[in-house]
Amino acid sequence: MSKTPLLILEPDYFSQDALRILETRFQVLESTQAASSYAEVLVAGLGHQLDEGLLKNFPNLRLIASVTTGTNHIDSAYLDSRGVELVSLRSIKDDIAGVRSTAELTVGLILAAARRITQSHLSVVGPNLWDRMKFFGPELRGQKLGILGYGRIGRMVGDMAQSLGLRIHAFDPLEVAPPGLRMSTFEDVLAESDIVSIHASYSGAQILGSPEIQMMQPGAFLINTSRGELVSEAAIASAVKSGHLGGYAADVVSGENLRDWRIESDPLVTLAREGYNVTITPHLGGCTSQGFEVTQLAMARFLVSSFEPATGISR
Repeated sequence: MSKTPLLILEPDYFSQDALRILETRFQVLESTQAASSYAEVLVAGLGHQLDEGLLKNFPNLRLIASVTTGTNHIDSAYLDSRGVELVSLRSIKDDIAGVRSTAELTVGLILAAARRITQSHLSVVGPNLWDRMKFFGPELRGQKLGILGYGRIGRMVGDMAQSLGLRIHAFDPLEVAPPGLRMSTFEDVLAESDIVSIHASYSGAQILGSPEIQMMQPGAFLINTSRGELVSEAAIASAVKSGHLGGYAADVVSGENLRDWRIESDPLVTLAREGYNVTITPHLGGCTSQGFEVTQLAMARFLVSSFEPATGISR
């Protein structure tokens, strides 16, 4: 049986064990310009915007395997127009259930927002100030953390946060609360929480605009490691400037998936640069050696066991 040509778009950080698994079923191409003429399967992460501008160079493309949970960096409508199949980590969620990378980063961002770690660091290395009282903040123990979305990552964040003494409540219309956790309404999570952390999927709808942000307690912190498009960043910027939000920490911005996005003019990056309590990290939630290894191995095994040259993925 001839092997299906497959190209890994980001080979420098790809697991060698996962590569060896793929080679049992696929012809793994060298990453060259000529490879685009042959590749029928692409394996990609977040390093590329998978839209018509890129994918038109792959005339034989049949399948994209995205080693990500979210897929809003991929032009699904364009894929549909060409009949290209798309699979993501959602297809193998049981195999990656133990990956904690994004949850760990979320806890780090909670600490960064509450204790103003980013701003205090910049004050030391920038204007050379050594003034701890400028960055007075709350102790986390006893604070209330509201979690919007209590799936795999939301639950992990809840478990980790409880070990810090935070009190947890959550909203998720699809999940059943585990023993000992009180599920709340969306409105109550916003109104009662000292910290709100977003762990929701993006399906084209914004969940936090100006009205929802105004429901939050004055001085509350907002954390977003899901997708920038879930929130109104203009409303967040306004609330941070006015002091209604005590701070915002995010691993995502809405512009990151746009080809014309410029980091130097992003409004949230600008706020952070001006010294407001805003921390932005470059979508590094899953960017750990263990996280990459587990997810790439799981995707490789899935493709080898499920891909049929004649039909694609057999579900």
